[in-house]
Amino acid sequence: MYGQGIATLALCEAAGVTGDLQLLADAQEAIRFIVAAQHPAGGWRYFPGQAGDTTVLGWQWMALRSGELAGLDVPPDTWQRARHFLDSVATDGGTAYGYQRPAREPTPSAIGLACRLYGDWSRTDERIAQGAEWLAAVGPSMDDMYYNYYAAQVLHHTDSPHWPAFRQKLRHRLEASQATSGHEAGSWSFPDVHTQPGGRLCDTALALLILELDDRRLPLFGLRSTRP
Repeated sequence: MYGQGIATLALCEAAGVTGDLQLLADAQEAIRFIVAAQHPAGGWRYFPGQAGDTTVLGWQWMALRSGELAGLDVPPDTWQRARHFLDSVATDGGTAYGYQRPAREPTPSAIGLACRLYGDWSRTDERIAQGAEWLAAVGPSMDDMYYNYYAAQVLHHTDSPHWPAFRQKLRHRLEASQATSGHEAGSWSFPDVHTQPGGRLCDTALALLILELDDRRLPLFGLRSTRP
């Protein structure tokens, strides 16, 4: 389901940008699979029908929201169940999140807050603001691009006063760590457990997505993706 969510997100973003009818049809089928794979309690995990965790839910949530932005159909019941799961792992009034149970963990919290932004919470919601403050205090990771990807979206979309400093520190890390020679030139690789299975390709994709945030070229990074 990690692969399904990420591939569906790519299809939906491409469909939203181009309006290509074949892409729209393929993206709708991919969304139908995500809907069918949801656990009754609202989450998603590695395989269809498994009880959920926050990290897999994040990719499905973004894919579904991207699909909506492209004009595709997502059943209201799917959103209702997904919100139920997110509520079940929230703590401190929804300002922080855990992996499969309530906790305050950096990566699940960044994912949970990003989902709320792409859901029905306003960019100015006080719970989002408090969560963003905590992520800013944690700061960007030097090696965990998975966390950085979600935390950057939260700070970016909320126009957090901490976003410029967070972005500058993260960009300095990316500029300093980009490979410059051989067949790896232009890519990134970090020693972090979250992206190790995806290797250099995964780290490079996440780094590029982080760097593209401020351009707002992708539909999901645009102002329409979240509520004022």
